[in-house]
Amino acid sequence: MFENFTISDYAAWWGATIATTLLLWDIFKYFQEKPRIKVNVRPYTVYKNSEVIEVETLKSGQKTSTMKPSIHIEVSNIGKTATTLLNLHVEGKLQQYQGVYASTEPEFPQAKKLPVLLNQGETWICGFDQYIFHQNKIKELSVVYSVSHDKKPQRKKFKI
Repeated sequence: MFENFTISDYAAWWGATIATTLLLWDIFKYFQEKPRIKVNVRPYTVYKNSEVIEVETLKSGQKTSTMKPSIHIEVSNIGKTATTLLNLHVEGKLQQYQGVYASTEPEFPQAKKLPVLLNQGETWICGFDQYIFHQNKIKELSVVYSVSHDKKPQRKKFKI
């Protein structure tokens, strides 16, 4: 097969191989350069300004306070291009009601209002009232968020 090849045939094969390799490299780069979202969730977070929900007096007479727990959420863009965080909420399924969900919106006063643009390396922080879920005995929760580069909302599950 190769004994009848001319120099032009070898050059054509060489060119086709290089062009195919470059096409595959461009496809790989296209998928690597899109935004990528990383969501960190920390339940049982207490902030300085958290509400006191219980005050207990110890035998020694000293008072201890139980603070209202929050769910601390950090959304980071670890991709190469910017994206917009459109919506974010925490939801959990109520055990006693089939298919009914409890949901809450961010209440962290320092958080930027949604939608917010997340450039490469930027992080958006918010907090949620965890006490609502604790009172309803909801143990499995999900952070549900929408970003401009994905058509469907994304979900990250966690337990408290």
